[in-house]
Amino acid sequence: MTLLDAIMSCSGQTKNANVNDILIVRTSEGKGVIKRIDMAKITSKGDSRENYVLKDGDLILVPPTDLARVNYSLTQIQPFFTIFVLATGAISNVGLMEAIAGSTP
Repeated sequence: MTLLDAIMSCSGQTKNANVNDILIVRTSEGKGVIKRIDMAKITSKGDSRENYVLKDGDLILVPPTDLARVNYSLTQIQPFFTIFVLATGAISNVGLMEAIAGSTP
């Protein structure tokens, strides 16, 4: 099985996957070896030299994109802000308001 086969068997890439920085971690002669792969070279340019044949024990790491990391961080701190706003009463009126062009609040 190749790297591309393994990724496709997991339903392919997601919108949060940074496929330009995939890592294959394997043990060779008792030492850890890390290979950095740019999947765009394989899929867009047809360069199969980086489509490595996987060996038993290989670990494939597909890191999240920077935007996915920011999104994750925001979802972790969002409950804090909800509690803060409710506790301080920073919002006096909750609801929808129609904005009319040229009017002032």
